[in-house]
Amino acid sequence: MAKLTEKQRQYFIDRVTDETNKEIKSLELKYASTIQNTASKNFGKFIKDLNCSTLYNQVVKGEKRLNENKRQLAHIITSHRTSAENNRYETQVSDWSPAKDFEKALRGMASNVAEELFESTPGGAKIKRLKDVQRSAIDHIYGMTTNNEVIAGVNKILKGTNVKLLGE
Repeated sequence: MAKLTEKQRQYFIDRVTDETNKEIKSLELKYASTIQNTASKNFGKFIKDLNCSTLYNQVVKGEKRLNENKRQLAHIITSHRTSAENNRYETQVSDWSPAKDFEKALRGMASNVAEELFESTPGGAKIKRLKDVQRSAIDHIYGMTTNNEVIAGVNKILKGTNVKLLGE
């Protein structure tokens, strides 16, 4: 009798494996719901036997608390911002946002409040006045049709600031 070659041996192994796997998969499908029902019914006992039921319950409780806190924080942030800020992708937060997004949003809000408070200081008042003057000058330019009108009107608006007048 001739000896089996390695190629022949591998052929028989592959054939046996393929044929048995077909039957195994068929039986696994047949009993899948039974296995799943058993696993579901015995889940509590299983985690207790693993001695991790307390830890698992703490994780579940912690996740619920975390999600509730995120939901509340997202609500607070979105209710204190404009709809444009809330709709911008970079600054949008919701109950699924990670902590860094909440921090970014809160830091942005803190910066806005700090800027508003800065306007009540002497330096902030100067900046606000110059911004208002700039806005008035631009509005004036849009309303005029000749260079002389623009130069005269803008210079009148800019008078009293350290901004260089037009035509100088």
